Amino acid sequence: SRRASNEGCLLTLDQDLKLLDWTGRQLRKDKAGKIPAEFDSILERLDCSAESWLDLEQTLPHRSRPAASM
Repeated sequence: SRRASNEGCLLTLDQDLKLLDWTGRQLRKDKAGKIPAEFDSILERLDCSAESWLDLEQTLPHRSRPAASM
């Protein structure tokens, strides 16, 4: 399958887009929800918890977080 990056990204493009969508929903109070079970394995491969992932996303510059502006 295609990778999201040629730099060795551990996610496929589809997984990356799903994670991006979920992240944006968590950062918007009106769209928040429980992390889908399918993301457990994605975050595990990144060696990252859902909480750590969201903390990281909130510290990145706004231009790096397009999901947050959805």
